[in-house]
Amino acid sequence: MRYRKLEYYIMPEDAPMDLNLLCYWLKEHEIDCHRYRHLREMYEGNHPILHVPDKPKWKPDNRIVMNFAKYIVDMLNGYFLGIPVKTNVQDEA
Repeated sequence: MRYRKLEYYIMPEDAPMDLNLLCYWLKEHEIDCHRYRHLREMYEGNHPILHVPDKPKWKPDNRIVMNFAKYIVDMLNGYFLGIPVKTNVQDEA
């Protein structure tokens, strides 16, 4: 599944807004909401493999879910919003 960058929400002030343009943006926003819903489900650990029907009893059912999306997001937020590095200097000059 391919996703586009969100560069189409910016519009010049003097550009006219008409019904066709508004409908286009609403459709694009609906596509983006689907993308965000999918990404949120991945973050929360609701992976598609968990919704596959069970296999017969005689077959192995090895469904292992590693919530790597949550790990990546939490690590990046920790680096971004964590405790800042402090620098101590002997002289004020």
